[in-house]
Amino acid sequence: MNNHLGFKKSDNITESKDIKKSSPIENFHEIINQYFLKEKETSNIKYRKELLKMVNDYIIKTDDGSYTINSPDFDGKVESMHNSNGAITESFEKFVKPFKHSYIQNNLRQSGSDLESFHDFHDFTYEKDIAILDICSGLGYNSSAIIEEFLKNKGDNGSLSIDMVEISIETLAMGLLIPSPIKTHNFIKKAIESKLIDEDFAKLEIENAKIPDNVNINIFCEDARKTVKNLKDNTYDAIFLDPYSPAMAPELCTVEFF
Repeated sequence: MNNHLGFKKSDNITESKDIKKSSPIENFHEIINQYFLKEKETSNIKYRKELLKMVNDYIIKTDDGSYTINSPDFDGKVESMHNSNGAITESFEKFVKPFKHSYIQNNLRQSGSDLESFHDFHDFTYEKDIAILDICSGLGYNSSAIIEEFLKNKGDNGSLSIDMVEISIETLAMGLLIPSPIKTHNFIKKAIESKLIDEDFAKLEIENAKIPDNVNINIFCEDARKTVKNLKDNTYDAIFLDPYSPAMAPELCTVEFF
């Protein structure tokens, strides 16, 4: 392990024999676990600060300036979490824009109008409560993107509720450590930090972003197949499903899951 990662005998943080056999991101997952454990034991902010420095060695800059990470090794296969053209751009293009189009279309239909008569997609507001289910939420980019879209076009009465589902607590921690690609990702960081504390994974409240009153973020750190069984039907206006490829996460690409 590189010396710059800052492991010292005085910190009682030791290198596991299994780390060297793992992929780089799995190595960092182990480091994350060890440093958050020290944060809990000591209530010392220095361990979080060290992780914020280390994360730069494990993230990948995409073309739009936002960062992504590689997956753990699955049977010798490794994938990037996002497209190299732009991680946060992918969130807007794959999820926010289709949702916006569907939202406008549904509201026009309810009012007796049609999409052809609607010419300005920017000249509208979200007046109704919106609920989003973000499965395989990863670093929180998709949720932060829909929050930005909602706040930019919010009406007087609407609210946004997001349920994020991520099986890996280390990936959630990466979402806390990675540089935020847009300002609204700081709200996600605040929600992630609270979840890590609730899960007894972290201890310190360091993030100072205040989540808007009309935005609610709830995080499930568990297998999505378990989560969906406990959710009520017809609850969400949109479901963002963003796993790795079927080769990496076949369990989320089955008829039974859908």
